[in-house]
Amino acid sequence: MEIRQAELDDIEGCVAALALLPEFFTPSTHDEVRTSMIIDRAVVAVDGATVLGFVLNQERHPRSAEIIYAAVHPGSDAKGLGRWSCVAYSPIWAPPASREWKLRRSMSQRDTNHFVATRRFWESHGFIQVDCIDPLPGWEPGNPAAIYVKALTDT
Repeated sequence: MEIRQAELDDIEGCVAALALLPEFFTPSTHDEVRTSMIIDRAVVAVDGATVLGFVLNQERHPRSAEIIYAAVHPGSDAKGLGRWSCVAYSPIWAPPASREWKLRRSMSQRDTNHFVATRRFWESHGFIQVDCIDPLPGWEPGNPAAIYVKALTDT
């Protein structure tokens, strides 16, 4: 397995990872990822030509970036791919000025096993929930967004 900054050739592999997780990502997110990967920074874990997982960062403000998408092939997370995505490698390829704070959104009120586990994952890696917004612009009403932050440097 290799972990590296994403290239344009990785876009469809990243979209394929989303497609394997329909309980988290709707088909509308596929085109969003295609567009964002052209302008924003992403890190991928690949095995040969297969994208096993990726994290897509978007600079939000001069001192922060947001993880706008993170996905790992089902079954691959047991190899620790989720951990590298938000804890170890994602900040390395974040825009230099935004290496102080990391932001993340997740569903807040959907207490399916998937979203409970997702929120637990982010919290176990130092993210704290600071807000819940419904409706978040671009999201359908009734799907509250939990807003998480993590300091990447001493503040």
